[in-house]
Amino acid sequence: MNRTLFDIDAERRRFEQKRNALRRLMERLAAAATDTWLSNMRQLLRDCDTRIETLTEEMKSKRTLSTD
Repeated sequence: MNRTLFDIDAERRRFEQKRNALRRLMERLAAAATDTWLSNMRQLLRDCDTRIETLTEEMKSKRTLSTD
């Protein structure tokens, strides 16, 4: 699929919003959370961070290609 910079950026923003919401949730519930729950939440945060990095690199690549 040939996605535009706009599409990639929109997806990146959605993942950033998801990551921020997960962080807020973790902060609110951390005192009552189980170790398993916290571990799962940390993994979700890492997954979001990885996806954001991938999308950022994809955007950089597209920008480089469009200027060549």
